Amino acid sequence: MPWGFWRLLGFTLRRPITIVRGELLPIRHRKRNPPHREGIGLYTYEQEKNATPYGYFGQIVVGTIVAFLGFARLANQIALRGEEIRKYGSTENDVRGWIGSLAFIVIGLFVGHAGVIFWTRRIVKRVRTAYRSHKPKRREDCNGR
Repeated sequence: MPWGFWRLLGFTLRRPITIVRGELLPIRHRKRNPPHREGIGLYTYEQEKNATPYGYFGQIVVGTIVAFLGFARLANQIALRGEEIRKYGSTENDVRGWIGSLAFIVIGLFVGHAGVIFWTRRIVKRVRTAYRSHKPKRREDCNGR
């Protein structure tokens, strides 16, 4: 049915309409898309919004400890393999030791990365705002103008 028929019956066009399969359907006003909020690192915004700065600092500490244990295990593997080469002339193929030490390093980096990103952003933001609020002084000429 044409729109004029509905207007004769007293209906007024208050919002945009669309015709789907012969029926008039109102189009709901779309809200503007909310700004895309990024998370930190591999964490989404929803995971990140309830975290505290102390939590991020804790992530850095725990991640550093786990990564340090991975590096210590890796150094131990290298030293052990070097000792085996000197003593026996060849080494035993110990893939589990290498994979384990590298896994510790990767897990430590994963745990600490969000805290590092958070604190880096916070420090950079503080430095930028301090730099912007610091207005350069006007230099006077030698004549005192």
